[in-house]
Amino acid sequence: MRRGLLLLLGFALALLLLAWPPLLRLAVERGLALSGFQGQVGEVRGHLLFGLRLEGVDLQGPGLALKAEEVRLGYDLLGLLRKELPLSVSVKRAKVQPTWEALIPEKPGPPPTIRVVYRQLLLEEVQVELPKGKRLFLPPLRLTLAGENPYAFIARLPGGSFQGEAHALARDLSAWEVRYRGEVAGLSFFYPGFKGGRLSGVFRLLPSGVEGESQVEGGVVELVGFILTGVAGPIRLREDRVTAELKGVGLEGPLSARAEVDLKAERYRFFLTGRPRLPALARHYRLSLPVEGDGELRLEGAGWDRIRVKGRFLGEGRFLSEPFRHQGTLSFDQVFSLKAEAEGRLFDRTYRLGLGLVGHDYQASLEDSLGSRVVLKGQGNRTEAQGQVAWPRPLEGWAQVAFESDGSQWQARVQSPGVHLPLFRPLDLSGEVAGNGEQVAGQLGPLALRGTWSHLLLALSPTPLAVGSLRGEGRLISGRLEASLRYTSPYATFPLQVGQEKGAFRFRSPYGEGEYRGGALALRLRDLPIHALDEFRLSGQALYRDGELSGRLALKGRYLEAEGNLRRLGAEIQGRFMTPWGSLPFAGAYGPKPGLTLKAQDLLLRYQGGLSLRGRARLGPLVLGADLLYDGGFQGWARVETPWLAGVLQGESGRLVLAGLKGYAQGEGEVYPELRIAGRFLPPLPEGLEVPPLAFRLDRKGLEVLGVGRLEFAGRYPFHLALPWRYRGVSGRFQAEGTLERGQLSLSSPYGRVEAQGGWRDLRVRGQGEVPYVGPVRMAGKLDLLGLAYQAQAHLEKLDLRLGLVGRGAGFRFQGQAPGLRLLGGYEEELSLLLQAEAFDLSPWGLPARASGTWGTRGGRLRLESPYGEVLFTGEELLSAQARLSGPFFQGEGQVSPEGLSLAVRGEYEKNGLGVRLKAEGEGPWRAFRLGLSGEARLPYVGALPLSGQVWTEGGGLRYRLQGPLSLEGKGPSYRGSLALPFAALGREGRIAGSFQGQGLQVAGKGEGNFAGLPFTFQGGYQGKPFLALRWEGGEAALTGEEVRFSLEEVAPLARALGLSLAGRAGGRLTLSGEGEAWARLRYGGEPLALDYRGGTLKLHLSERNLGLAWNPQEGRLWG
Repeated sequence: MRRGLLLLLGFALALLLLAWPPLLRLAVERGLALSGFQGQVGEVRGHLLFGLRLEGVDLQGPGLALKAEEVRLGYDLLGLLRKELPLSVSVKRAKVQPTWEALIPEKPGPPPTIRVVYRQLLLEEVQVELPKGKRLFLPPLRLTLAGENPYAFIARLPGGSFQGEAHALARDLSAWEVRYRGEVAGLSFFYPGFKGGRLSGVFRLLPSGVEGESQVEGGVVELVGFILTGVAGPIRLREDRVTAELKGVGLEGPLSARAEVDLKAERYRFFLTGRPRLPALARHYRLSLPVEGDGELRLEGAGWDRIRVKGRFLGEGRFLSEPFRHQGTLSFDQVFSLKAEAEGRLFDRTYRLGLGLVGHDYQASLEDSLGSRVVLKGQGNRTEAQGQVAWPRPLEGWAQVAFESDGSQWQARVQSPGVHLPLFRPLDLSGEVAGNGEQVAGQLGPLALRGTWSHLLLALSPTPLAVGSLRGEGRLISGRLEASLRYTSPYATFPLQVGQEKGAFRFRSPYGEGEYRGGALALRLRDLPIHALDEFRLSGQALYRDGELSGRLALKGRYLEAEGNLRRLGAEIQGRFMTPWGSLPFAGAYGPKPGLTLKAQDLLLRYQGGLSLRGRARLGPLVLGADLLYDGGFQGWARVETPWLAGVLQGESGRLVLAGLKGYAQGEGEVYPELRIAGRFLPPLPEGLEVPPLAFRLDRKGLEVLGVGRLEFAGRYPFHLALPWRYRGVSGRFQAEGTLERGQLSLSSPYGRVEAQGGWRDLRVRGQGEVPYVGPVRMAGKLDLLGLAYQAQAHLEKLDLRLGLVGRGAGFRFQGQAPGLRLLGGYEEELSLLLQAEAFDLSPWGLPARASGTWGTRGGRLRLESPYGEVLFTGEELLSAQARLSGPFFQGEGQVSPEGLSLAVRGEYEKNGLGVRLKAEGEGPWRAFRLGLSGEARLPYVGALPLSGQVWTEGGGLRYRLQGPLSLEGKGPSYRGSLALPFAALGREGRIAGSFQGQGLQVAGKGEGNFAGLPFTFQGGYQGKPFLALRWEGGEAALTGEEVRFSLEEVAPLARALGLSLAGRAGGRLTLSGEGEAWARLRYGGEPLALDYRGGTLKLHLSERNLGLAWNPQEGRLWG
C-alpha cells in the first residue's frame, strides 16, 4: 500500500516537475541548441507532455530568424505510436525572416520517420520577410499572414503586391491551394519589362510539384524598348514549366505572343507576331512624321539572365500620303542591331532610304531619283549629316545641307541660293534651323519656322514675285500644310488660302481656286481684278500636267479684250484694243520653239530668241511704223505719230535711243539699256493761261518735272504735283498726289477751290467759291479719271440756278434751271446749247431788266426789257449777235461777237425844262473796249452844260467817266461824282456844290448853296422815287416822291432874298398836282395877311380891312 502510494506520489512529482518553469526553460534551450538556434526566450510556460507557451521569443538559426510576442505549441505524444506528431500551433504578433535557400533546399533530404500533422495552425499578425535569393533567382518578399486555414495573406514585392488566401490541403501542410490577385508589375523582378496590369489565378503546391493557372488583364509590358499594352491571356504552370499565350497591342497594332519558361533548366523562350503601325513607331522615337501604314513583325527570343532576340519586319505605308515599302531585320544579344530599307515615291521623285544601327553606332543614307544624296552618321547622342537635296517641285534648285546634333540639341544649316519658282524671282532659301527635341526655330530665306515638328508655325515675309510679292502665315500640322497668304502688287491684291489634303495642295481665293496633285497644277479663275492703269478681269481655267498646258484664259477690260487657248506649252491668242479712236484687233500664237507671234493690221511682232517689230498700223489719229530688230543689240527704227506728239526710236547696237520727240513734248535720250530722257512739255495752253516751264527727266526710277512734281516707278507708283498757273491776271495752283490706285486733286484760285479725292475710278469732287457777276457757287460730283466719266451738280446761289452735268470723255450733257430760266446742252461731236428765258430777272447783276426769248447754238432772239428801254439780240450763231437798242429817249445798234463789241447810241430827253442830248460811239475787243460820250444837258435855272466822257473795259469789268460841271466816275453799276453849278431863279442868282454816289439808278447826294445871299443845305437822291430836303435860316422844305412838305417859322429871311418885305409864319403839304393844303400868317408893312389853300382854292384875307379874295385856278374862277 505504502509502495503504491509512494509510486503515485513520485508520479505526481514527476508530472509536476515536467511543468516546472526552470525545467521547461532548460528543455527549450537544450532543444534550440540542438537545432542550431541561438537567441532568447523571455518566458516559458506549459507542460512538456502536452505543450508549451513561449513569450518574448527572439531566435536566429540556419536560414531562419524569428521574433514573436507569443508562441503556443500543443502536441499529442501518443501520436508517435503511429509515427506521427499531431501539433496545434498558435503564433501571435510574430516576424519570421527565412531565406529562399532554407525553404527550398538544393538537395531535398530523405523523408522524415515521423510525420508532423497539424490539428490547428493559428496565425495572428504574422509577417514573413524573405530576402533576395542568392542561389535561387527569387525576389525579396514581405508576406503578411493572418487567420486559420484558409490563411489570408498580402505579399509585397519590389514592383507591386499580391493578396489572397492560402488553403492547406493536407494536415502535414504538404499540399496547398493558393488563390491570389495582384499587379503584373509585382513580377518585374523576373523581367523588368513588366510595367502594369492585373494578374489573378490559383496554383496548388503538391508533393508531386506545383501546378496552376493565372490570367493577365490589361497588362503593360516593355519589350526591347517597345511598350505593349492591353496584354491579356492565360499563364499555365505545370510541374517545372510555365507557358503563356498572350495578346495585346504594341505600337498601336495587334500583337500575339507565346512564351515558355523552364524553371528547372532556368530558361525561357518566346515568339511574338504583330502588325505595329508606322505613326506609332515614329512617335516611339519622338518623331512626328506624316506617315501612315503598318507592317508585319516577327520576333523570337530566348534566355534567362541574358536575353537574345532576333526578328524581321516587312510592310507598306504612306509618307505625306505617298506610298512606300519597308523591310528589315533586328536582333538583340547584349547589343541591339537594326538593318532597314525603305523605298517609295514622294511627290515628284522616288527615293531609297537605308538605315543601320549597332549598339550606339548608326548610319543612314538617302537617295532619290532627282539626284539628292544625304549621308548620316552617329554615335550615341551625337549625329552628323551632310548632303545635297533637290527642292520639291514646283521649286527648282539644290540645297546643301549640314546637320549635327548632341543629345536633344540639334542644328541644320542650309545653303540654297538661286532657287527658281514659277512666277517668283530667284529665291535664296539659305538659312539655319535649330531645335531641342521636337522644338524648332529658324529661318530659310524669307520663311521663318517656329514650334514643334507636329505643330510647326510658318511666317513668310514679303517675297518678290516676277510681279508683286507674297506674304503670310501658315502652319504644318502633322506634316500637313495650312497657310493664309496675301498677294500684293501694283496690279492686283487678293488673299490666298493654301491647304494640303491627301497628297495635294489646294489653293483658294475669292477669285478662284487651284490644286497641285501628282505634279499637275490646275487653276480656275473667276473675274480676278487686275489694275494696270485701268481695271481688267481675268477668268478661265488652266492645267499644267506632264509638261503641257491646257485650258483657256480670258482678259477683259474697257480698252482690251484678249483670249488665250492653252495648248502644250503654248497658247493661241486673239483679242482687240478698244480706244477712243477705234478698235485694233490682233491675233497670234505662242510656243516654246516658234516663240511669240502677234499681228495687228500690217504690224507684225515676233519673239524667238530675238524680238522683231515690222510693219505699220493705224488707229484713228495714231500711226505706228517700225522696222526694228533686237537680237542682243538693236537695229532699225520705230516711229509713233499723233496729231499731238511724234517720236522716232533708233537702234544703235546695244542701245535704243529716242532720236527726236516733237509736238506737245520735246526731248531726246536713251531708252535701253538705261532709260535716260530729258526734255520739256509744251502743252497747248488756252490763250491767256500761263504755267512755269515744264522741263522733265525720265529714268527707270521715275518721271520728274523739275520744280513741279515727280512720279516714282516703284511700289504703287506714288506721285506728287504742284503746278502754279496764271490766267488773265488771276493766279491759282493745281495740286495732285497719290498712287497708281488713288489720290487727291485740288484746283485753287481767288474765286474758290475745287477738290477731288478717292480712287481714280471713283473720285469724289467738291468745291465752293465766289465768281464775279455770278456770286457764291457750290458744286459736288464724281469723276472716273481712268474711264473719263464724270458727273457734277452746281448751285449758283445769287441766281438760284442749279446745273447738272454728266459726261464721258469729250462728250457731255448738261441742264440747268432757275426761276424764269432753263438751260439745255451738251457735246457729241459738236456743241449744242439752248437757253430759254421768260422774264428772267437780271437785277442780281445790277441790271434793272428782265430777259425773255431763246438763244442757242444756232442763235435766236433774246430781248432785255427795262423801264428805260429794251435791247433785242438776234443772230444765227451762238457767240455772234446783232443788238438793237430802243427806248423813249434813245436809239442805237451794235454788234456782239467773241472778238469784241461795237456800239452807236443817240439819245435825247427834254421835259419841264430839263433836256439832255447825248451821243455814244465805240468799238474794240472785250478786254479793251472803249466808248466815247459827248453832248450837253440843259437844266432849269442852270442852263446848258457840256457833257463829255468815256466808257471802257478794264480788269474784266466796265468802267466810265463824265467830265464837266457835273463829273462822275464808276465801275459796273457803281459810281460816285460831284457837281458845282450856278443857277438863276426869280431874277436872282445862286450857286450849289455837292457830291453824290450810287449804283444803277439808286443815287444819293448832299451839298450846300447860296441863293441871293441866303445860304442853304440840301440832301437828295433817288431810291425808287426822288427825294430832296432843303434847310435855310427860318425854315425847311422836303420833296418825297411827288409830295412837298414845308415849314417856315420865320418867313422874313426867305422874303428878303426874294426882295419882299414880309414877316410871319407858313406851313403846308402839297403834291406836284396841286392837291393838299397850306397856310401862311404874314405881315406886310404892318398890315396882317392870312393865306389858306385847300381843295384847290387859295384864299386871301385882310382882317384889318375886312376884305377877302378866293381863287380856284382849275375852275378859272376868282371871287370875293
